[in-house]
Amino acid sequence: MKKFTDHELEKFRALDREINDEVHHEQALRAVRKLRGRIRLNDDDPQEEIPQEVVALRKSLFNRVAEYEKKEYPFGQPNFEEWSAGLTDKQVDQKVERIEQAEKLVNDLEAFEQRRTARIRERLKAQGQKQQYLAQILRKDKAYVSNLLGGRYPFTLEVVSRIHDELGVPYEDLVPPSAAFGTVTPPPGTAPAKTVSGRTAPPKMADSPKMKAGKATASRKIG
Repeated sequence: MKKFTDHELEKFRALDREINDEVHHEQALRAVRKLRGRIRLNDDDPQEEIPQEVVALRKSLFNRVAEYEKKEYPFGQPNFEEWSAGLTDKQVDQKVERIEQAEKLVNDLEAFEQRRTARIRERLKAQGQKQQYLAQILRKDKAYVSNLLGGRYPFTLEVVSRIHDELGVPYEDLVPPSAAFGTVTPPPGTAPAKTVSGRTAPPKMADSPKMKAGKATASRKIG
């Protein structure tokens, strides 16, 4: 199993706390899936021991996600009918909007990281250079650069400054505006590329509150 870096584990640890909003829920949900996927890869090499912290983090995050969903979307729970009947159309629309905003925010975050890597590779290619040149700029080895571009190491201030100065990559392509978060605090080393403003509101549905709430969350269950 490919080991998680300290940076990756730190992001998982930062998420391992009580979930109180949809953004945190979305990030924790994706972390559970990533941890599960990495653990499953271990089946190809049963001799490789899975770090206990990885197993414990996945279990803890799974439980936190399950607790949040049980509270916010109690599908299958004894109180579901009462909960559903008590929702107005406006409340359902607000829940759907919060879910969609959270998904877009996290998607923007991931998209920014992908664009950042692409911009760096484009500048290297434009200058007729390869990844080894970036390693020289950063005074690191090739393994470090591979992990950096793969999102497994953080973009520190020193790394960002060197890439900007030596490759000419604009700062806005290297550092997302943290102010775009508003009151949202991301895990270490992460930030969205832009705010969720400008999102097109979902069309009004003729479904009942129960049906709309179900559609909004059914695809998000861990299983």
